[in-house]
Amino acid sequence: MNEEKLIKNPLLLKKSLIILGLVITGFLFHGLLKIEASIIALLGASLLLIWTKSDTEVILEKIEWGTILFFIGLFMMVGCLAYTGVISYLAEFIIQKTHGDLKQMSISLMLFSGFFSGILDNIPLVAAFIPTVKMMAIKSNVISIVPVWWSLSLGSCLGGNATIYGASSNIVMLGFAKKNGIKLNFITFFIYGFPVTIISLLISYFYITWRYF
Repeated sequence: MNEEKLIKNPLLLKKSLIILGLVITGFLFHGLLKIEASIIALLGASLLLIWTKSDTEVILEKIEWGTILFFIGLFMMVGCLAYTGVISYLAEFIIQKTHGDLKQMSISLMLFSGFFSGILDNIPLVAAFIPTVKMMAIKSNVISIVPVWWSLSLGSCLGGNATIYGASSNIVMLGFAKKNGIKLNFITFFIYGFPVTIISLLISYFYITWRYF
């Protein structure tokens, strides 16, 4: 394979890389700029459309609308769980079962988020669990909850590998697979993803225990 022949439009590639670099820089400093990451991403896409003078209708036809609508529904569902108090109840449940012990809270949250990341997408799950962790810190009177944050991060990210709907990247990949005629379903992905997830969570468990306890 000659990789140079795969680049059909070198000028478009250069412009895209420049805009991508600006967007990534914006992501790194969006907290200081007080601008949401979504605004930066949309601004980058708009600038690229204007700079390349692309046909908007052609671009819109190529967008994976099914994937986007799936994410909209998923975020709405997790948002409803947070609004109705389910997330708050989970925080209290974990604290009661662990009796406020930092190690037990960390491991429990890792396993809990790892399991639910395989059912729900891990990005909205983490967004919903952030207030849960904060509430756990207040109600448990723990000085530092750094291990809990790491447990949430590891559990949710690695747990998303269990199913095809567990991570945003999996869903995007599924859309591309269907477009290219590659057959991939829930069961096939689960057969490979679940064992990898279990091994990853076990490694994370030993790491958290060794690092903080």
